[in-house]
Amino acid sequence: MWRTIHVEKLRGETTIPVYVYSEELENMTVREFRRRLDRFGPREDYILIYRGIVLEDHKKLRDYGITHEYTVHRLDRLPGRGLMGRFLKEKHLQEATSTLKLLQVPFQDTSLHKDSSQIDIGFAAQVTLNQLKSSKNISERQRLEIRVDCKKLLIALLEKLLKKAPVHHTLVRSMQCLDPRRMAECKELCVSQMRRMLHILVGAKHVNEAMCDDILREFREFCDLAALQPKFREFDPKNTRVDTLLHETMGTKPSFSKVWDVVKILLVLSHGQASVERGFSINKELIVENQREMSLVAQRLIVDHVRSVGGITKVEITKELLLSAAGARQKYHGYLEDEKKKKERQAVDLKRKALTDDLDDLKKKRARMDTHTHTHTPDSSISTFQKPSR
Repeated sequence: MWRTIHVEKLRGETTIPVYVYSEELENMTVREFRRRLDRFGPREDYILIYRGIVLEDHKKLRDYGITHEYTVHRLDRLPGRGLMGRFLKEKHLQEATSTLKLLQVPFQDTSLHKDSSQIDIGFAAQVTLNQLKSSKNISERQRLEIRVDCKKLLIALLEKLLKKAPVHHTLVRSMQCLDPRRMAECKELCVSQMRRMLHILVGAKHVNEAMCDDILREFREFCDLAALQPKFREFDPKNTRVDTLLHETMGTKPSFSKVWDVVKILLVLSHGQASVERGFSINKELIVENQREMSLVAQRLIVDHVRSVGGITKVEITKELLLSAAGARQKYHGYLEDEKKKKERQAVDLKRKALTDDLDDLKKKRARMDTHTHTHTPDSSISTFQKPSR
């Protein structure tokens, strides 16, 4: 028999009925319920709330008392919505049901803005303004001007944030295909996203276009394999790393070697210039006694820049570059001096720790000797050998 659980957006604009069998509902976890709910639309970052309590993925619905015809609330966690909500009208934000739509909201358009008196400038600022107004230190006009200035600041802040937001890039948005849960459930969508990423990587000369057909074939086969394994469908990013899982299932198999090379490139993007662990750390393979990680990072930055401008002959010799090169030796000596001082401090700390440990050992030995002496006094020994009186 079918059972229904209603999922309602927190603002109440949409209600989605989720149907499950009565036998499933008895032991269904919140994570399984999320997967069922994700079939009704694109996977977004959200939390589920019931009676003011945020539902935890590993718990079962019955742990919260959720059963047939109950309603669970869903709250989307979209970046930027909080700042936009301070000065934009609510109806325009409700239409932004995904991260991409939120980025496309024309928040500079004054026709979408709230009235100046309704702009949210924050609790503390609001209290201060009210105090200044009640004490007649500022006029109503000045009060509104402060609110308008706050709105200008919020708009400028949003412009800066969204300009640097990585989700603007097609490559970043398409990286959803590396989500193990998507691989197991949405094969064709993942293949389409992988194809888009390959177009970008080929254009950047990171991938040979002659290899793309083989890469897509291997990726399709890997998605088929993922659909058969529970650890992909039940993947929890809070407890398991994506690179760990993909290295174990993809990186160690020769049949997926070509797509694994592409996946390594994509996974390194989220780490910036940091070392990437779990089986494909290039830094770990290259670091030797006479070469430190800082040197490797610097070399990578130089190589990436040379590639981006199209070759060593096209590198622009600027004044900043010349000054940096002239001061390189001095910076290196400064680095060596800092390392020497660091080692000296470590040696002093180790010596102090060794002395402290020796002192603690002596105190413990003295305590044991005092205890032994107290339990074996001469009086007690004499009384032990006295004959009992008749």
